[in-house]
Amino acid sequence: MKMIYVLLLTLLMSVIPIFLSAQKITPVSVPEIKLGIPKSITSGGFYVSPQWAPNGTKITMNGYFALGFYSAEPDGSARQVLVDTATVVNNYLWTADSKSIIYRTVKSNVMTLNRLDLDSKTVTEFSRSTSPYSAPVYFAPNRLAVAEDKKIIQFDSASV
Repeated sequence: MKMIYVLLLTLLMSVIPIFLSAQKITPVSVPEIKLGIPKSITSGGFYVSPQWAPNGTKITMNGYFALGFYSAEPDGSARQVLVDTATVVNNYLWTADSKSIIYRTVKSNVMTLNRLDLDSKTVTEFSRSTSPYSAPVYFAPNRLAVAEDKKIIQFDSASV
C-alpha cells in the first residue's frame, strides 16, 4: 500500500510542473500609489477600527477594547465623543449620505442596534436584545446583517 502512495506522489510531482508550465500567465500592471508622509491624527489614547465617512469629511474610530466611539476631522482635530466610553461599540457603518452612522452597542449585557443622526445628535434604536443569539453583526460595503433572536436582519445604508 505504501508503494502505491509513493508511485502516486511521484506521478503527481512529475505532472504538476507540466500542467503549470502550460498555463499562460499575463502580467498585470498596478498603478503606483503615493501615500505621502504618515501623520498621526490621534494622541493621548488608543484607537482602533478607523473608518472614513463616504464623503471624506470625517473619520470615526473606536476607543481601546471598543469602549466609546469618536469622530474627528481628517487631520484629527475637533475630536468628539459620539457614544460614551462605558459602552462597547463593536461594529458600525456610515450611511451613504455621510449624515448618519448605524452601530451596534453592548452595555450591561444589553445589545442594541442604533442610528445616530450626526446633525441633530439624535439616536434611533432599531432593536434591543439580551438574547445570546443576537451578538454578531456582519458588515459589507454599504450593508449590514444582524443576527437578531435567531433571525437575520439585513440593512442597506442607503435605506436607513
